[in-house]
Amino acid sequence: MSAGGKAAGGGSPLAGLLRFCLEHKLVVGLAVLFIVGAGVIVAPFDWEISALPRDPVPVDAIPDLGEKGRDCHCTRLRQLTPHPGCLDRPLA
Repeated sequence: MSAGGKAAGGGSPLAGLLRFCLEHKLVVGLAVLFIVGAGVIVAPFDWEISALPRDPVPVDAIPDLGEKGRDCHCTRLRQLTPHPGCLDRPLA
């Protein structure tokens, strides 16, 4: 039995993940740096970081979820019978 009162092989998956993170700090740190670096590379902002290559995601590829961004597809497709959710919205 271990100090926690459970057998050494038992425990929840979360406990195993936490134990791995605590025991392998270098691996976790490198993984975090890799993920942050990949996020900086594809960020759509001009941060002028010359040490990294840039491949930003186009801004029009990010959906606009604001009030004006929720257009009905019926008006764009010019359907004769609009979707029931589009009847209360004015046509653009």
